[in-house]
Amino acid sequence: MNKRPTFKIIVSSKANKEKRYQLKLRVTYKGKPTLINTPFTAAKDDLRQTKIPSLREGSNLKREVDAYIKMLQEITQRIPLEEFDGKTPGQIIKYIEQVKSKKEYTSDNAAYMDFIAYGRSIAGRKKTSTKKSYLNALASFSEFVKKDYWPIGLITSSTIKGYERYLVDRLGGYTKTIPLYIGHLAKIHKTAREEFNAEEYGITPIKDPFQYFHFEKKATSRKVPSASRPLVQYLIDNLSTFKNDERRAAELFLLIFGLQGMNVADMMVAPAPENGVISFVRQKTKDSRLDPEEVKIKIHDFIRPLYDKYRDPDGKLAFNLGKKYASIDYFHIQASKWMKALRARLAKEPKLAKEATGLRYGSARHGYASISRSLGISKDIINDGLAHTDRAMAITDIYIEKDWEPIWKANHKMLKSFKWDAFKDSILKEEK
Repeated sequence: MNKRPTFKIIVSSKANKEKRYQLKLRVTYKGKPTLINTPFTAAKDDLRQTKIPSLREGSNLKREVDAYIKMLQEITQRIPLEEFDGKTPGQIIKYIEQVKSKKEYTSDNAAYMDFIAYGRSIAGRKKTSTKKSYLNALASFSEFVKKDYWPIGLITSSTIKGYERYLVDRLGGYTKTIPLYIGHLAKIHKTAREEFNAEEYGITPIKDPFQYFHFEKKATSRKVPSASRPLVQYLIDNLSTFKNDERRAAELFLLIFGLQGMNVADMMVAPAPENGVISFVRQKTKDSRLDPEEVKIKIHDFIRPLYDKYRDPDGKLAFNLGKKYASIDYFHIQASKWMKALRARLAKEPKLAKEATGLRYGSARHGYASISRSLGISKDIINDGLAHTDRAMAITDIYIEKDWEPIWKANHKMLKSFKWDAFKDSILKEEK
């Protein structure tokens, strides 16, 4: 009897609803086999046409899976036998991953280095805004592979292609986020190759999978449309009829609209309000300005019931959006999923179907500006409410204390132009 665990990949006999076949890891320890789920799935083209399904030799997936099995086998041989005592097969796999994540890597074993942990160390060297973008990319990749640890040697062109498809599905289309995230991963990978490879001497433990990867299509830049008055009123009037993801998207949309077009990134870090006013420094420009761009937003009574629902119960931050629904690192991916559901709901309304196609959370910010302007509110007031800065006056702005009262009065005027009775009833009904 083999005293060490052995590993083999087993292909499920039936395809899932996405017409892909789940690959399971058979771990045999002390003569007892156990099947464990893996992040790998196979398309029909990846399989041999035999009675018992198996991976086709020469396919990218077969090479990727073989590399994974080889990694497990090699690490298993280095672990003392007594370390396996009392562990279930699942615990053994987790232990192997923990052992690898703690190793000191050299050019001899760099292929087993944890790409996610290495990427976080690279992100830590970036400025604040870029660091967050890198961490978001790594968090979404971790969610894709369903693991917190992933050997860099297992990142192949097929892995990247699968991640691209995953992002398309999560984001509801081919957005600019997709090449941005994959670009971050490529830069992390390149840094690792530069650190551990020595190509002039033929030492290349980390291969470059990105040279074999090509984007499915080019992400086009599209203008975010402004939310119309009928759409905003529809959300207010029908909020109680929305369920699950639709409702999360609608409520987040209305929060943005009612709070002077506040960005979601700022909602994640804004401190608790004082005297009904949220004061914060804009995340988008905090690393590119000479002065902190402080913004002050008054929480008007119209939007107060919804704000109270999402405020931080600990009293430290203004909101608990990230804590309640997902980690901050991939909150925007979850929010995009909610928006996809909201667009599908609005598409069923004949008068809103066309507008629903291009609806984004940014549409709430643009709608705040457009609807305010339609009420005769000056562009200067709207500009200040959005915290846009005239670059020609950037230095002067450092010395001038902004008067927020006219901005708050303008926002109150805009919100007052809507009917909010159904909205308040919806929030109160849910609380009961």
